[in-house]
Amino acid sequence: MAPFHKNPIQHLLHPNHSLTLFDSNTKYVCEGCKTLGIGKRFNCPECDFDLHEYCGTCPMNLSSFLHSYHSLKLVTRMPHGNRQLDRICNVCCDSIEGLFYRCNTCEFDVHPLCTLLPQTLRHVLHEEHPLRLLSFSESRTCVICKGACNAFSWRCRCALCDFDIHMECMLVQCKKQKTWLGISNHIHNINVLIMVELVEELEKLYL
Repeated sequence: MAPFHKNPIQHLLHPNHSLTLFDSNTKYVCEGCKTLGIGKRFNCPECDFDLHEYCGTCPMNLSSFLHSYHSLKLVTRMPHGNRQLDRICNVCCDSIEGLFYRCNTCEFDVHPLCTLLPQTLRHVLHEEHPLRLLSFSESRTCVICKGACNAFSWRCRCALCDFDIHMECMLVQCKKQKTWLGISNHIHNINVLIMVELVEELEKLYL
């Protein structure tokens, strides 16, 4: 792994050693949010401890369009008695195992990486208007897979055209455009890291 020329950081999850930003094409599991990572990570070589770059630097309090009612607080999932409470990300619907943002008032939970998703973006299947990432109150049909976008599920939507795409379907379509991984089937609960990386690539393609 090649280190970047950035100052090491101290992190509450690994207080005994400093962490240095590295870049590597090997996969790892982030010790913060417990999801898959690849590429840049903060690393402690003595302990084989890795953090996503964002999980290593994300703020303790966050305002986000994903939950505009209240600010979100960064917390760590802790055991409850002899087991851990089941917790699901309200955006990607994957389980939460470590660091996450939470609104206690609304019981809204979200992975740190999910908060990086952009509020608006463009897609080749709907070039007329930007699509908005939102949780819509009515069920609609996804224009790609023809399946239901259930009420209050997150989707990419153009309200002017009543046009809806599952977030997962849009990203799979983006992967086809880039010929990544050759995935042709519909995927639910796509890994949060892949989701964020693909949105970044989609922005490069269509914005």
